[in-house]
Amino acid sequence: MGQSDLKKIQLLPEHIIDQIKAGEVIERPSTLLKELLENAVDAGSTQIDIELANNGLDLVSVKDNGKGIPFEDLDLAFCRHATSKIENFEDLYKLSTYGFRGEALASIASISKLSCISNPKGRPEGTIKIHGGEVVTLDQDREAINESGTSMYIRDLFYNTPARMKFIQSKTSERNQLDKIVKAFLLTQPNIKISVKWDDQDKKVYSACGEDLKKRVEETIKKNRPLNLVELNSTYDQTNFRVFLSRESSRGNAGKSQFLFVNGRLVQDTAIHKIILNSSYSLWPQGETGNYCAYIDIPSERVDVNIHPNKIQVKFFEAPKIYSLVSSAIKDGLAKQRRETPQPRQEQNTFIPSIGAEKQAKEVEYRSFDFDSSNSSLQNYFDRLDNAHSQPRPDNTSEYNLLSTFEDCSIFSYEDKIYLVSTPELMAKWLGCLLSTGDKTPMPLLVSQPLKLLKKVSSPFQNQLLEIGFEIDDIGENNYVLRTFPQCLKNFPFKEYLESLLNQGKTLNELSKLCIKDQTLWSRQHRKALEELSLPDLLKEDIVVELNRQRLKKLL
Repeated sequence: MGQSDLKKIQLLPEHIIDQIKAGEVIERPSTLLKELLENAVDAGSTQIDIELANNGLDLVSVKDNGKGIPFEDLDLAFCRHATSKIENFEDLYKLSTYGFRGEALASIASISKLSCISNPKGRPEGTIKIHGGEVVTLDQDREAINESGTSMYIRDLFYNTPARMKFIQSKTSERNQLDKIVKAFLLTQPNIKISVKWDDQDKKVYSACGEDLKKRVEETIKKNRPLNLVELNSTYDQTNFRVFLSRESSRGNAGKSQFLFVNGRLVQDTAIHKIILNSSYSLWPQGETGNYCAYIDIPSERVDVNIHPNKIQVKFFEAPKIYSLVSSAIKDGLAKQRRETPQPRQEQNTFIPSIGAEKQAKEVEYRSFDFDSSNSSLQNYFDRLDNAHSQPRPDNTSEYNLLSTFEDCSIFSYEDKIYLVSTPELMAKWLGCLLSTGDKTPMPLLVSQPLKLLKKVSSPFQNQLLEIGFEIDDIGENNYVLRTFPQCLKNFPFKEYLESLLNQGKTLNELSKLCIKDQTLWSRQHRKALEELSLPDLLKEDIVVELNRQRLKKLL
């Protein structure tokens, strides 16, 4: 390339910038319709009329009876980054409106032939026409009108950016996308009367139904027969989840209405979609799914909607809590609505290990303690043991007093004697006894707890866990949540033990081989375990050994 071929860097003209920006915001007619409807709702409309021609390419018309735009602001409304929705950056995290960036109208005006007629109540109408980003007409009537509202007419979409047309899909696909946007606003705005007219077809009117959301859902997504809907609702930590599920189901996704709304905004979230489908297994046969409309209402400061140009994706600041709420609401709600009484769970000890049976003649082997073994430190340690003996005995002498904990064992006193206990074996023994003789009725957690797992859990193993009261859900990408635990383990650190079991690849018959290194966890549980187990049995199985000063010195 010669020097003469080098092109000079230059700033792009404003209308080119607008057209590039429009490609991010307005991808197809349906995104255009979405932006116009959002503005109509934000304007406080109680009636919206929609008209579409040639799947939105020839005409998208949205008329509302909202507050209207004053004439002096009419041209400003179509400038980039001009908005009445926010004033500073912090407002992005407490949004109460659909729109906020001030990009949509400028983007639309740059790639179409736009006409807008608007006025506040008691003021004359103002009219602006913009073709390809250039203002053609800006007029105001003389007479004031007693009604307010805005009428938007978008014609010849992409007429000046023909390259965009190659991304337009089939007529059926584009119509389906437009239909989905219309339904989305019907499903979130039951208090607004909405009419829709497709080409030369008759206008279809959806009357306002107040707060009766279920009625609007049935009216919107029904096909040729009435829907049999299940409504579920749950709230936790200022976050509400409400969902309508159809009892009818079928294979595949064709013709299905599946909507997720966050604070009234239509969004796409693959993880929540999978959770909804997986949690509805008791309603829909295996391999089939149905229709659903799900609503999440969450404090605006806990969700970020400013991560996608089309605002179709959001970021939850505490996503695991949301996932748990969705899963629990559906599963627990469906369980309550089942007509059949669940059959009593039979006691099954198939997977409960006999812990300690192979330890009858085993020598005690403990790893070296991890502390400073200098003479002064050792003497201080023995002084602590002496102090334990020399202190006055309380009235209740049958108390377990934990003296020290180390990597895999602990030292405790009981009735003036000193004992050494293998922590992993003690906990495994306790767990085995609880599961062998205790009530394994599944107890639901108020909010499902996320599990920190390193690998996928097979379905057969999930079924084995369910037999002893543990129900875990796969929410995608090796992410799991714990929903229930056995009644008998209410005082046991079951979540941490379950994570260790699954991450170490052990079977339920290998509980005694688990290695738990969280001493903070176990130090809180030693006394409970020792109180519920038999000390003579623990001594017999070499889980606990009695110590004297000489033996302790020898071990150290």
